[in-house]
Amino acid sequence: MELPPQSEEIIELAVQELRQQYSTGATRNDLNLRETLLHQLETLLIQGQQLLEGALLKDLHKHSTEYYLTEMTGILSEIQYQRRNFRKWAQPQWQFTNLLNLPGSSYVHPEPFGVVCIIGSWNFPVYLLLMPLVGAISSGNCTLLRLPDDDTCTHTVKALVHLFAKYVDTRYVRVIHGGIEETKIVLQQKFDLILGTGSETLGRIVSRAAAEHLTPVILELGGKSPCVVDETAEIELTARRIVWGAFLNAGQLCLRPDYVLVDKRIGDQLVDAIIQQINQFFGLDPLESDSYGRVIHKRSFDRLAAILKQDAKFVIHGGKLDAEKLYISPTLLNFKGDLLEFQRSSAMEKELFGPILPIFYYDTFEQVFTLIQSRPKSLTMALFSSDKDRQRALLSNTSRCREFRLG
Repeated sequence: MELPPQSEEIIELAVQELRQQYSTGATRNDLNLRETLLHQLETLLIQGQQLLEGALLKDLHKHSTEYYLTEMTGILSEIQYQRRNFRKWAQPQWQFTNLLNLPGSSYVHPEPFGVVCIIGSWNFPVYLLLMPLVGAISSGNCTLLRLPDDDTCTHTVKALVHLFAKYVDTRYVRVIHGGIEETKIVLQQKFDLILGTGSETLGRIVSRAAAEHLTPVILELGGKSPCVVDETAEIELTARRIVWGAFLNAGQLCLRPDYVLVDKRIGDQLVDAIIQQINQFFGLDPLESDSYGRVIHKRSFDRLAAILKQDAKFVIHGGKLDAEKLYISPTLLNFKGDLLEFQRSSAMEKELFGPILPIFYYDTFEQVFTLIQSRPKSLTMALFSSDKDRQRALLSNTSRCREFRLG
């Protein structure tokens, strides 16, 4: 299936028609319509499951089980949750009236933003697009979906265009595909809210464009997220969880542990356990594994290959490349206690977004604070420790968007 071209006129018309439709008050006032649209989205996921699984296998070598767990299940659960609650959330909520405003009464009256733009990302092209769409629909908005760039998840984009046209009422939800130029045209339009997922570069582009119209934005961006392991951690369980998080989707995950800080007393033990878990997850040759992903495109492959070339002397496992298949094996870079080499390495310059995991052995737990504080705020942080005092200390002395504390 060839995708239809997306001209500036087509994009402008799509936004205009969404705004005209919103101005009728249908999505704002008709709660049954919201219910119908949520049901349509649920039908799209269920009826389109095989098509989307096949597309993601071609685009990212994503296993069908991985698709179900990381892309589909969460959206279906959110649809069910929103359908149970959105009617209650749409009702006015009484608020206490202070003395100065008596004998008046006070209410919070929920209302939609209006026309919303959702910009998806290629690493989880279904979840990162449809998950926010559930909330946009249930709160009464009309929505423009900007699909991932055509040169990334080509097959998945085609599948989504086909499924939305087949199952979802296009008066209220439109999809736009294309490349950088189409994204620029989309961002020139006036929206009432923009939600975007992607890199810091995307965040800056979206924020600048939104500022022209004073449009509020919600951004989920990346970051270099640390994983801290102290000597009280259970080695085998910790290694299994690190491998799952670091190499899921070939490391193309914004929540992944992007580097490991481990107590020097257990550093070698943890590294050996991580290697064992990599072999258990993906076999001795991950290229032959049906559950190990691929890098999205040549640009990303070349960027990661350059990092491995510059930090080659620290590779202790993996490091195998196949440019034709966009394959990079799960790779460990062990800097041990060499702080200078660790800090100035290519792998530590910015978020890796690939199957490479730098490891550093720290001397004292206080050193962990210094290392994390010296970097920009991360999206997540994982701590493997059964010491409650250290859990509290790390929480108090570092800053991050989310934290996972694991014993």
